[in-house]
Amino acid sequence: MLVQFFTPSPLLAPFIESYLVFEDDGGLKDLPLNIVPSGVPEIAVHYGDLCDSHLNYPGEGKGGYLYGPHNRPGYFLARGLIKCLCVLFKPYGAFRVFGYPQVEYRNHVVRLEDMCGMEGLNVVEQVTLAETIEEKVSAMDAFLTGQYKKAKERPVPIDQAMRIILYSKGVVRIHNLCRHLDVNIKTLERQFKSALGLTPKEFASIIRINHAYQLMNSDQKKQIGDIVFECGYYDQAHFINEFRHYTCCTPDVILKKPDDHVIYLNRMYTR
Repeated sequence: MLVQFFTPSPLLAPFIESYLVFEDDGGLKDLPLNIVPSGVPEIAVHYGDLCDSHLNYPGEGKGGYLYGPHNRPGYFLARGLIKCLCVLFKPYGAFRVFGYPQVEYRNHVVRLEDMCGMEGLNVVEQVTLAETIEEKVSAMDAFLTGQYKKAKERPVPIDQAMRIILYSKGVVRIHNLCRHLDVNIKTLERQFKSALGLTPKEFASIIRINHAYQLMNSDQKKQIGDIVFECGYYDQAHFINEFRHYTCCTPDVILKKPDDHVIYLNRMYTR
């Protein structure tokens, strides 16, 4: 299995975390991978065998897609070898690169050619046909650079609020956040939907559930009560209900049999 990261060009570095090339050796064939929302859009160009995606784009095959911000889970099923180039955006990075309000792609998977026309179609072909991984990454970086240069510059007034949510691992009351920033909650919700495609409450919940999963995945000896306390949930029932909502399974399943329930997080490979 190949997992390799690449740094974006300096122009795109403020908006893109990294490029990720993932090539499976066959071990994931016919294994359902739960897609857990990460709060951040992602681009994936699939140049391996056919695969099924069950978000809003059933029967997905080869091609390039923008996976918009999701507040609900889905699953991905490989019918053969997975080979893909992924663009891991930073929060509101896709908004800045393409210039489109991300609420337009909320809970949607969109073909790059549908979003960017011939340029989207061409980059998928270039990535697919490139002989080396470096050439694949270079083609994607050039495409995104062109999109960024064409995009209308848009202000992002949620930077401070977003950083507070990320720093707190999602454990923050939105009303308290609004008071701290002296902003109306409706205004903050509108700004978040435009830049991230999610409300601040949804974004905080997704960040928190991802943190909870990472804690469970890093230490199988942890008890559910420990996770509830560390992640600031009201009680165990609250945590279990929210975990089930975002992952389609309960936390005790992950703790007891982690290898039987592979959870695919958009950032699971982040260094």
